[in-house]
Amino acid sequence: MTANARMMETWYMAQERAVGATWAVVEGVAQAVLAAVAMAWPGEPLALILYGSAHRGDFVPFCSDLNLRLILSHGCFGPHGGLDPARVALARLALEESVELPPFRSLNLEAWDVNDMAGRMLVPGCFALLYGSAELHAPREWEMLAQSRLCLAKLPERIAWLSRALLRVERGGLLALLVDAFREVTRALRQLWAMENLAPFASWRLPRLEIAAGLAEPALAEGSASFLRDVAALCAAGGGEPREQVRLLQRALQLLEQVHLAARAAGPDKAKD
Repeated sequence: MTANARMMETWYMAQERAVGATWAVVEGVAQAVLAAVAMAWPGEPLALILYGSAHRGDFVPFCSDLNLRLILSHGCFGPHGGLDPARVALARLALEESVELPPFRSLNLEAWDVNDMAGRMLVPGCFALLYGSAELHAPREWEMLAQSRLCLAKLPERIAWLSRALLRVERGGLLALLVDAFREVTRALRQLWAMENLAPFASWRLPRLEIAAGLAEPALAEGSASFLRDVAALCAAGGGEPREQVRLLQRALQLLEQVHLAARAAGPDKAKD
């Protein structure tokens, strides 16, 4: 499916979704990215895309990343698909000198080859084209649903990884691990909601608290929403104390276990019509 006006937002439509000072940061970073890329690769980029929580309007201050995708000409990429390291270094230096990210935690910037867009999928309504033009494609909903089921089936692997990380992490790394756990929980909740409602596109459009509130099991819905609010409050307050970070990490592990059980109980044949 090729992106058209109904599935693609412009810079100005995205601005209406964002809020005040937050949009000023998005705009400033986007302009800095465009300038840095143009310096390293004259005539580039072909397009710049905003996606993720900054686009949905439910970003968590000092927890959420600012997610941008660049589309570059095929000639920018080497024979093995990578970008010239020296040009990347130049662009990175220019960005470091000009970008102010707070309240975003970090900048997640990915480059796509315009000649390799067939497998690059963007969910309709989940991104905004901030600059340029591009032929964009949407995944099939049944494929996204199958992927959600597969990811939920593999949740024990992510739980084991998070448990091992918690055993090894030092005091100064607790907050970063909690941010990772927050993202794991958010992703799992979206996938479970998609299974229960057979609506994978909508699961990535809705704010995370709406996803949590809409889960079929009331106790899981309440516990998930409480966890999401508590992590957001902790990050906004500067990260809190290590003991509170550990308690929230423990809750994340418990929630992931509950999501896995709920997904097994639902199954493809038990999702609602």
